[in-house]
Amino acid sequence: MTATKKRTSQTGTRAATAAGRVLRNPEASEATRSAAASALSQTGRKAKTGKKAASAAGRALSRASTLPRGKKAAGSALAQTPRKAAKKGVKKTAKKAARKVAKRVAKKVAKKAVKKVATKATTQTLKK
Repeated sequence: MTATKKRTSQTGTRAATAAGRVLRNPEASEATRSAAASALSQTGRKAKTGKKAASAAGRALSRASTLPRGKKAAGSALAQTPRKAAKKGVKKTAKKAARKVAKRVAKKVAKKAVKKVATKATTQTLKK
């Protein structure tokens, strides 16, 4: 059972225009057309990009031959895919790692402070 985070984004007018131009372009790849169609279908309503369309959008973005309009439409489609929430185990592991780093930093800061105090004490005793 995986929870999904709610996304409320919709395709904007610029992205929708780019998607329309991609669909009119006869030389656009199938992946780019699929991403553009998904982005256009979500204009003005709160729909989500499906798995196949998201995969096609990813392929369109990764290709160097994809035109900037196609990349814009693919990005819009990918921005509207449902995200899976992180599992509890992953969150706990991240928290543990953050705690370890914080402890290391605190130890280093404490060592530096002790060194400063020790050098001050030795210089004061030498002056007397």
